[in-house]
Amino acid sequence: MFAYRGAPANGLAGDHFGSALAINHSIVVGAPGADAAGVDSGAVYFVGGFSFPTVSQFPTGTAGPGDRFGSSVAYVDRWLAIGAPEHTSGAPGSGTVFVFARDYSSIPAVWALVEELDGSALGLGTALELDGPRLVAAAPQSSAAGEARIFGYLDCNANLVRDDCDIASGTSLDTNGDGLPDECEDIGVRYCSPAVPNSTGAPGRLVASGAPEAQRSFLRLTVTDLPPGAFGYFLGSVSQGSFMPPTSNGILCVVGNVGRFDSLHRIIRGPSDSADIGLSLIDVNPPLAIQAGETWNFQCWYRDVGNTNNFTDAVELLFH
Repeated sequence: MFAYRGAPANGLAGDHFGSALAINHSIVVGAPGADAAGVDSGAVYFVGGFSFPTVSQFPTGTAGPGDRFGSSVAYVDRWLAIGAPEHTSGAPGSGTVFVFARDYSSIPAVWALVEELDGSALGLGTALELDGPRLVAAAPQSSAAGEARIFGYLDCNANLVRDDCDIASGTSLDTNGDGLPDECEDIGVRYCSPAVPNSTGAPGRLVASGAPEAQRSFLRLTVTDLPPGAFGYFLGSVSQGSFMPPTSNGILCVVGNVGRFDSLHRIIRGPSDSADIGLSLIDVNPPLAIQAGETWNFQCWYRDVGNTNNFTDAVELLFH
């Protein structure tokens, strides 16, 4: 076991860098005492790299003096929630949670502010947790006993509007009433299925969700039934095939000019994980954007026990 230290180059005494932490492939660190936008406005940083960590500051346009932005952080998939428990949005000191989503329609991708959650609860955002489509925010000063509030935030179709709001406004249909817009149900045609079983005895499985529309900013790929702790990444190509590479126990089913989605924030971990694939720049040679009328195929490569590796089954998607 070993460790490394990462700290912002502009850090000062009293910043309280490290007061809040979250990890989702990359590391998010809160520094609520930083004076980035005024005294105790707070700041949030991303820490990346391994042997030589780099520290980059999250944009602070939402923070003001005394807000203590970064007192809490929660990071899941393409969602980042940041607590500012002293930010005044309702009653003085009511606290606010800022919810951001990674917008893959821009190159490079950017963080977009989706919503500011307040509700006049004193100290809201002192602590945060994300779990699937729910965000839980603590407001320990809102009453004698304190309270925790639950918010829904899911935005599966990547239009930067919560799914429940899309359904309520009629922008999206929810035919089966499961709370998920119809365009976000599992999509594509499965092939090379079932995959070769891995060390758990089960075959790895790939699921695509979202809307197969070229103008959408991202596609969500999810893997299940991988060995616990196994790491891997997604592959994409316009061509299908069937090939067992040397040292692999599985079958590679995407061939030709294959793109590897192996940047740090897209590395997946078993037994189940997901990543959002930007459609505006696919990492093939040369890089290109998915166009309407094209058929693409996706699969996941992953490490198994020892020096072996394997593949999930694959999904074919026709974009429109």
